[in-house]
Amino acid sequence: MFNAKQIKGLDPEYYSTPAEAARDLGTDPDPALDAFFAATGAEIRTSDESQAYDDPAADHIHIPLIAKFHDAAGYYETLAHEACHWTGHSTRLDRFSRFTDRKAYAIQELIAGIGNCMVCSQLGLTPDFAKSGAYLKS
Repeated sequence: MFNAKQIKGLDPEYYSTPAEAARDLGTDPDPALDAFFAATGAEIRTSDESQAYDDPAADHIHIPLIAKFHDAAGYYETLAHEACHWTGHSTRLDRFSRFTDRKAYAIQELIAGIGNCMVCSQLGLTPDFAKSGAYLKS
């Protein structure tokens, strides 16, 4: 999934601004899960920006601060989804250059949606099947 900021020429209606700034909910990180994602080699950037995304051009994952999530599971599930997208970069599985049309975008979401469920199950997290199902359905 691409953040609207990553796509040139979109109509202004596609750019959203949060109604209110994300609040610090005090969610604490899990050192073992942090170690797992660090071991992937992905550059994971965090900030107060409220959107999570993989940026293939800059080859990094952006995710909001964990404190902005309702629980750690939501943070790590989101990170798993973006990490699955991250695997498609040209220096890894090279999915993005081989598949460039709208149908390919759907394939990338299928990969990330199913991959997210697989990664979460291996990490002992219960995926948000409703969210993953919505990706798969679309």
